[in-house]
Amino acid sequence: MTFLKGAAIAAGAVGLAGLGAKEVKAEPKPWLPAKWDKEADVVVVGAGASGLPAALEAAERGASVILIDQHVDVGGSGIISWGGTGLGGGTRVQKQLGIEDSADLIFRDLTDSKYELEFKKNDRAVVRAFADNSADTMKWLEEHGVKFLDDVISRCQYNWGWSARRYHFASWDEQGTARSPGRIFSMSSKGKHSGAGIFRPLEAAVRKKGVPILVEHKLTRIVREEPLKGRVLGVEVENKGKRLYLRAKKGVIIATGGPKGNVQLRKAFDPRLTEEYQATGEPWVFQSGDGIIAGQEIGAQLSSDRGLDSHWLMKRNLIGCRYVGLFSVGFPPGSPVYDLQRSEGIGVKDWQDCILVKKSGLRFYDETAGLEKGLQGGKGEEGIPFIDAAMADGGGPIWAIFDSDAAKRENWVLAPPNVDPQYFFSGNTIAELAGKIVPQIPASTLQDTVTKYNSYVDAGKDPDFGKPTPKYKIQSPLFYAAWATPILHDTRGGLRINGTCQVIDIYGEVIPGLYAGGEAAGGMNVFGLGRAMVQGRIAGRNAAT
Repeated sequence: MTFLKGAAIAAGAVGLAGLGAKEVKAEPKPWLPAKWDKEADVVVVGAGASGLPAALEAAERGASVILIDQHVDVGGSGIISWGGTGLGGGTRVQKQLGIEDSADLIFRDLTDSKYELEFKKNDRAVVRAFADNSADTMKWLEEHGVKFLDDVISRCQYNWGWSARRYHFASWDEQGTARSPGRIFSMSSKGKHSGAGIFRPLEAAVRKKGVPILVEHKLTRIVREEPLKGRVLGVEVENKGKRLYLRAKKGVIIATGGPKGNVQLRKAFDPRLTEEYQATGEPWVFQSGDGIIAGQEIGAQLSSDRGLDSHWLMKRNLIGCRYVGLFSVGFPPGSPVYDLQRSEGIGVKDWQDCILVKKSGLRFYDETAGLEKGLQGGKGEEGIPFIDAAMADGGGPIWAIFDSDAAKRENWVLAPPNVDPQYFFSGNTIAELAGKIVPQIPASTLQDTVTKYNSYVDAGKDPDFGKPTPKYKIQSPLFYAAWATPILHDTRGGLRINGTCQVIDIYGEVIPGLYAGGEAAGGMNVFGLGRAMVQGRIAGRNAAT
C-alpha cells in the first residue's frame, strides 16, 4: 500500500508538471569565477625549491604549465641559501667519495633513527617516496645544469639521525654574483657555493620548456567545485591590484613555502613564536603561509610532525640588526634588498665578548655554545639545546650585552649601516642602558646579572651555564645592547599529503586535483632543499598524468 501511495503521488507530480509547472533552475555558485583569464593543465603556485622542479617535471611529462610567484623573482628563500641539498641513496658524489648509501637506508634513518626520536613520527609513505626518488633527483638536477661540488659532502649538523653523509653543495662562483641576491659562500678548494647555483639553472630549464613564469602574482584562493568537496579547478590570484583566475585542467600544486613568516599561523604550531622572531629569507621573501591557508579554506588537513620544533630557531652571528639572511648572513651591497635590511649587523667573532639576556634581564645559555649544546652528533646527554633555552619561559626578545672594551676587541664600528638604531642601544651605565631598550628590561635585574657574571670572570668558572672560563668583565662605559633574537629557519608543518603529494582533507580523503610539496607540506621532518625538490618532482609528475 505504501508503494502504491508513493507511486500515485509521483504520478500526480508528473501530471502537474505537464500542466505548466516551472522548470527548476540550478542555483548559482558564487565561489566559481564567471570566466577564466588563463588556463593550463597544471598551475604551480610558488617558484622556489619545490615549485621550479614541479613546473619543470610537469612540462617534461607533456603538460602545459603556468608557474606563479608572489615575489619579484624566482627561487624563494632557497636562492639566498648556501646551496646545501640533502639528497642520498647512492648519488654520483657519494659513490665518488666512497660513501655507501641506499634508498632503504634513507627510509630507515628517517623512520626509526636511534639518535633523532622525532623521525619516528614521520609519515612512512611520504618518507618512502622521498627515499626512492632521492638519488634520481640529484641526477636530474645535474642533467638540468646544476653543478655540485664533488669534493665536499657532509652529514649536516641539522640531521642528527642520518647515518650517511648526504649533504651536497651547489657550485656558484663570483661571476654569478649578479644573479644571486644573497652572498656567495666559500667552502671548497674547487669552488664556491650558493643556492643560486640550483635555482638559476632550474629557472633557465623551465623557461626553455616554454613555461610562463608570472611573478608578483599572489595566491588569494583555491577554486574548488564545491566549497568542501569536488575537484580543484584552479586558483584566484592578485596581480598589482587586479584579480585573475587561472584554470588548472589537471591539477594545482601548492609550493608556497611554510608558515614561518605569518605570526598567527606559526603560533598555531607553537604559541611562543610571537612577532619578535624574524624568519630567514626576509626581506628578500616573506613566507606568509598563503598556500596552507588557502588549502585549509577548502577542507585540507594540517600535518605537523613536531610541535615547537616545527620551526628551527637559529642562533645569530650578526647582531644589532633586524634582518639577516640564511644562517645569519646579511645581504651584500648591490643586492636588491640591501636597503630594505636597514643595517648589515655586526658579526660576533668571539662570544666571550658578550652575554645573552632575555627580556627578564637574565642569562639563559652558554653564549659560546652552538645550536645543540653538549650534543655530539645527537649522542650526548649534557646541556640543553639552544632552541629549548631560548624558548623557555615564553620566549621573547634576546639581547647581547657588552661594553666598549668588547667593541675594541671585536673591532666593531657601532654606527649605521653596521647597526640599526631601532635594534641597538647604548648607555653610560647598565641602568641607563636598560631604560633605553625597547621593550624595557628591569634595570636592577640586568645590573645583578652583569655583576654576577663579572664575579664568574674573577672565579674563572660559570656555575650557571658552564661557559668555559669566562674571560672578560662588562665594566667599561659605554655599555651596549644589540638585538640578538633568534631567527626562524626551517618549518616542518603544513598541508597533509600522501606519498604521491596529493593533499588530504579533514576526513582523510584525497582532494582531487590538489598537490603540495616542500615546506607547504607536513609529515616529514628532514632539513634542507632536497626534500622540497624531490616532492616538487613527485607532485609535478602526478599532476601532469
